[in-house]
Amino acid sequence: MKERLVSDFRYYFFDMFLVSIIGYAFYIMMGRLLSPLDYGIMMTILGLYTIASPLTSFGFNEALARFLPITGHERTKVHLVYALKRTIIFSSVIGMIVFLFSENIAYTYYSTSFMIKPLQVFSILLIFGSISIVLKGALQGTKRFFSLLLSDVFSQIFRLAVPIVLIYYGYTVISGLIGWIATFFIFDVIVIAYMFTKFSKYNPTNVDKQFFKYGISSAIFASSLWLLIQNSLLILSFINLEEAGLFSVALVFGQINLTLPLIIIGVTLPYLSEFFSKRDNDKARRLTELSLKNTFIALFPLSIFVAFFSKQIIYHIYNPTYLEASKFFLPIMLAFMFLGLNMIMMNVLYSFGKHGTRIKYTLVSCAMSILLSLYLYGTYDIIGIAYGFIIAQILTLIMLSSTCYRKMHIGFPRKILNAIPAIVIFASLMYLIDLYYINFEYGIIFIGLATLAYIVALFAFRTFDKDDFDMIKLFLGR
Repeated sequence: MKERLVSDFRYYFFDMFLVSIIGYAFYIMMGRLLSPLDYGIMMTILGLYTIASPLTSFGFNEALARFLPITGHERTKVHLVYALKRTIIFSSVIGMIVFLFSENIAYTYYSTSFMIKPLQVFSILLIFGSISIVLKGALQGTKRFFSLLLSDVFSQIFRLAVPIVLIYYGYTVISGLIGWIATFFIFDVIVIAYMFTKFSKYNPTNVDKQFFKYGISSAIFASSLWLLIQNSLLILSFINLEEAGLFSVALVFGQINLTLPLIIIGVTLPYLSEFFSKRDNDKARRLTELSLKNTFIALFPLSIFVAFFSKQIIYHIYNPTYLEASKFFLPIMLAFMFLGLNMIMMNVLYSFGKHGTRIKYTLVSCAMSILLSLYLYGTYDIIGIAYGFIIAQILTLIMLSSTCYRKMHIGFPRKILNAIPAIVIFASLMYLIDLYYINFEYGIIFIGLATLAYIVALFAFRTFDKDDFDMIKLFLGR
């Protein structure tokens, strides 16, 4: 079991890693090619997509990932056909409504005609993207992580290639959106052909009502989660699209901190569901605490590094016109780190069957973030939105830890306390490097030394245990 888990993790890690690299390359490329206004429009449309697509796909991706390992391969095609039919119909209806009323939406909510064509493209993006979400859940549920890696990486290439061609011919905002559509279309064709060939057996039996129930709860959770992530950008887009383009740069870098938690969630969901179904809470606890501890240890230094060197990163990698965004990086990076930890805890609740509790905490966190952001925006301007976000995530993590420990005896691992001295050492060194920064070459050398000191301190204060070393050995294939 442990060997299979690590093998799946390895494939899913490389899939998410490569897709993330392509994704960030896309955002950086479009940021360099588009004005802040056009970039703000594109990011607003993509933000709307991330919020709407979980609802139009009914959350079937998580339902498939949870139910397929339990129901067996014999019923895989039944569940997949059930999910695809409802997703295609509902996303098409919503897409058609948006397309027909795109002009009204653009003038009523954004007071500009620049949003009309992007909203029309959004209606097509929603359909193909919703189908892709369902298909990814089917691959995860059948534990076909290698197939997911190949199909995902191949299709993602079109996200970069298509916009480059369209921008050459004079298209701007919609070029990036069409790149997303091309990616989803290629992925859908490949995976549908694979799944319907691999799982050809089809018995038209009724699907358990719990399947749809879990899907709906997952949809509400994912949609509210993306609203939590995107609410600040959407609020700013109603006020000033150019200002939203500036703030979205910090959000793009902040979402780097979600990559590792999303990998862990994607791999551990089927296994946690299996552990809880067999009432093996001890294995579920060990796997969760291992995930939380190592996620925190990895993401905290990354957050500090990106925040301290945000100006250099924006100038060299992104676009100098966005340098003002550097002041948002520290609260945004830390907020996304805490959000990633919250997502891991919510995944445990979902696997345990407490989908309603997970939704409750997501909605509460979203409401706190919106209210705090609006309140602090009036006092601290745009930076207040970032402060509202991070405060809401810290409060949510405290509540989630308390609930998981009370219901399952799974809490935030105490071993994290051993990492505090290493964190203090690393943060202090990064502050000094930032304070006496000379040039890029010397900066890289000293950052490397600070990272080495952090790793040594982690070992010195016994942050790692036998489970960590066993997982590392298996991951390396030893």
